[in-house]
Amino acid sequence: MKSAVILLAAAVVLRAAESPLDQLAGELARFRLEQSPVQRLREGLPVDRLPDVSPAQTEKAAAFGRSILERLAKIDEKALSHQDWITLEVLRWDAAGLAGDAKFDALDFTCCRTPLRFAACSRCFPCCPFDSRWNASVT
Repeated sequence: MKSAVILLAAAVVLRAAESPLDQLAGELARFRLEQSPVQRLREGLPVDRLPDVSPAQTEKAAAFGRSILERLAKIDEKALSHQDWITLEVLRWDAAGLAGDAKFDALDFTCCRTPLRFAACSRCFPCCPFDSRWNASVT
């Protein structure tokens, strides 16, 4: 998922004017890039420290996720293009994961959290293509 957020941020840079959605995508991508040594390696950036896995840092990340969710809630979905709506949903999913991490952090193994999430997503998308906003919410 972190890779998807970084790709979204890269797409955002290509746009001339930054919308609130673009700004939030950039903030989330920068946060993930600062926190993830794996993502830093993928982007060719130096890894100068390991992630802080303390409860205090987890709560700080959860607070950041909640703040992103609150700001995403203010965006008018009806005014978005389909592509921007997909971006909004990806950002909501990623921010909700951050916001919920504090509650369940002890149950998660930090080193493989994102690859396992992403592997599950990549397997389910081919069998359930999303051709509209309405069937994307089908579980």
